[in-house]
Amino acid sequence: MDTEALDPLETLIAERACERLVVEFVRRLDLGEPGDVAELFTPDGVWEWAEGDRRIEGREALRGYFGGPTERLEPAAHPRPGDARREG
Repeated sequence: MDTEALDPLETLIAERACERLVVEFVRRLDLGEPGDVAELFTPDGVWEWAEGDRRIEGREALRGYFGGPTERLEPAAHPRPGDARREG
């Protein structure tokens, strides 16, 4: 997204949408059904780590990953901010 092309109100609306997405991601992961986090991704969404070669591709694979064992939360498994993409 080219933020230079957005006026201040459009920028504020886009930033707020991103904030809501992050809050919903954390809510589903921590308080809901973790596998439901996958619904926040596009069908071809990707969860990738900055270090190493860990990469989860596709909504169904993401559902299995987030709904699986909690080893995903070990420090080595933390993703970069902004890796979650939303269908829209």
